[in-house]
Amino acid sequence: MAAYCASLQDLSVSDCTLITDYGVGELAAYRHTWLRYLSLAHCPAISDHALYHLSNQCPRLRYVNLRACVQITDDGVTALASTANNLRFCDLGDCAQISDVSVRALAAGCRKLRRLSVRGCCQITDSGVCLIASQCVRLRQLSVIDCPSVGAVALNTVRRYCSHCAIEHNNMAFY
Repeated sequence: MAAYCASLQDLSVSDCTLITDYGVGELAAYRHTWLRYLSLAHCPAISDHALYHLSNQCPRLRYVNLRACVQITDDGVTALASTANNLRFCDLGDCAQISDVSVRALAAGCRKLRRLSVRGCCQITDSGVCLIASQCVRLRQLSVIDCPSVGAVALNTVRRYCSHCAIEHNNMAFY
């Protein structure tokens, strides 16, 4: 597909359990200047190596969905965030190995970010959410559902810096 779809800009292979880092590497090598939208959600074989390929070859990425890619770690997200300065949407929900390190990297490298989901990422804390809010002031949607260490401090910070941001959460301490 990568070799024969010359104008490929958007691709969703969500729920394709046989997609691997190698396939993403081949795609990135062929379409490095055009790929803008990529959904790899629920692809269990995807790891940081796929993100390294994307960071090296896909500078125009605006949308990346990595929900439930359980092998993804802070190292891969940091690599992607260092070059994806056009990123507007990032879904890292249910990536259990993701922590505030990833959120800090996104805050530093992806200032145009508008939608971020870290739903179910139990290592995300108030500190990471406060940083993303202060650096990514264009944020319009933030999902911190099932992030037990994100509370009122973070949510108030998001409201202060990102006044138009819809916050999805289920932390009863906030009410």
